[in-house]
Amino acid sequence: MSESMHGRERSKSLVLVHRTKPREIFYFRSYPKTALDPTVPQILCRIAFGEAGLKAKDIKYKGKKDEYPIPPAAKFVKEELSGKFFGRTVKTPKWMEKLSKEYDVDLDFLRRITRLLLSI
Repeated sequence: MSESMHGRERSKSLVLVHRTKPREIFYFRSYPKTALDPTVPQILCRIAFGEAGLKAKDIKYKGKKDEYPIPPAAKFVKEELSGKFFGRTVKTPKWMEKLSKEYDVDLDFLRRITRLLLSI
């Protein structure tokens, strides 16, 4: 297994992307932030997908394979996960991050103060 990248290492790393539509092109982009450090909703979704996949492990084709648009196990996973909501990641505003770093204030505290001031 490879070691995980942290902070500046990840922000400096690049990924070569090969796109084929509408025309073939190669280009570099920065490594996706959540690839090695997923958000909580992404983690929950991945766990649910894995659990649904384990439940669908022994589901086999019944009859001819040509009759199925997708494999029965994939259909089971799709039905299992359809309609589920795993949450949404709320992005912290830049000004709040700067205040938090500069004055060493907890982000939760800043959020509560902001909500309080907006409710007045």
